Amino acid sequence: MKTLHVKELLIWFGVALTVVLFFGGRETLLLYELASRGTSVIAVVTAKEAQMHSTIKYSYTVKSKTFHGADRVGLGTPRFSDLKPGDRMLAYFVPAKPWISCLGDAREKFLSYVRVVGVAAAISATAIVWALRRCKITFGRE
Repeated sequence: MKTLHVKELLIWFGVALTVVLFFGGRETLLLYELASRGTSVIAVVTAKEAQMHSTIKYSYTVKSKTFHGADRVGLGTPRFSDLKPGDRMLAYFVPAKPWISCLGDAREKFLSYVRVVGVAAAISATAIVWALRRCKITFGRE
């Protein structure tokens, strides 16, 4: 009976990890870097692209060099409809890699993203283990 639970637990963790890597992947790593090492800067809105999932294009200056970024509004930013080119807003960039940036509070974005991916992973893993149990097609049962 204990082996049954160990197998279920291993499948649950395997599915959860797969979901985290598939849905989180690169974005999670970038947001983590911005949240842990990022420095705030004032960015200037350069364009709005409603057809691209409400993307805001922006520029910011680090050590006399101008960088450009594109991000969606969200945590710590005004609503898309309230922004216009020329508006100033908070952004974060990584000092060692100033081309990596995001709009709004990087820590809030990272925590929110981790929560969403974590919940998706837990629900997916639970649903798959439940379905396998229900169908009795694994864990050595007949």
